[in-house]
Amino acid sequence: MGKLEEYLASQSDKANADVPDGATCWICLCGSIDDDEPLLRGCACRGDAGYAHVSCLADSAEKKSKTLYASRTPSSPKPVVDETNSWSECGLCLQSFTGTLGRRMAFLHYERSKKSSDIDDKRLAMQQLSTIYMQDSESEKALSLLRRLRQMDEKLTKVAEERG
Repeated sequence: MGKLEEYLASQSDKANADVPDGATCWICLCGSIDDDEPLLRGCACRGDAGYAHVSCLADSAEKKSKTLYASRTPSSPKPVVDETNSWSECGLCLQSFTGTLGRRMAFLHYERSKKSSDIDDKRLAMQQLSTIYMQDSESEKALSLLRRLRQMDEKLTKVAEERG
């Protein structure tokens, strides 16, 4: 078990304890796959709405991010739509993810951003994960990430100045 998985296990709560019988993932329309892939809801949705598999949410967020990053051009370097929403907010009620779902989405964004060539995606993922660490009173982990983020920014600034 890796560090991120251990941390998630140590911070887990009963997010899926209240899943009603017959509830399905609003993305794939399937129920709980198994104990490793339960339905979770960490937003303001009520009733049967808002339940999803973390993997479905992460796949959807990753596809949306890639599409938005690919839409950038030299004359329009930033996408019009805020690309972080799909990693941190429910696509139905538009409220921020909280609890286990919020943590898992932040961790998955961070893990998947390591494979991304887009520096903005890496920076956003590091910021989101450091925020989660701070919320969970894990300040040393948050500071470590923020230091790495600062080092990344310093390198980017140096490269920009050299090109200048």
